[in-house]
Amino acid sequence: MVRRRGRPSALVSWLRQNLSLDPAIQDRLGRVVATAINDCLTQAQGTALAELVAELDADYLLALTEVLSSVDTWPLRHWVLGPQSNSKIRTFVPITSGA
Repeated sequence: MVRRRGRPSALVSWLRQNLSLDPAIQDRLGRVVATAINDCLTQAQGTALAELVAELDADYLLALTEVLSSVDTWPLRHWVLGPQSNSKIRTFVPITSGA
């Protein structure tokens, strides 16, 4: 029997409601996310997470990165989530040339 994954938006909604700047909570959230995606971030999950990234400020973007670091397959390498995250990070961190 093949199990169907839940709605990707449900995971992201749950993350949006529970994301915290507290490292202990980030650790717990990370373990839940790692279990929920079973080390395989789908296209739909990556897209839903990319939409969440667009809503976050710098502190919460860092918190989300900490949560996702619990996943063995690094989600920021996902073809949708990675570029969205990098683009958002650039809005917070000015790129300067070395001079």
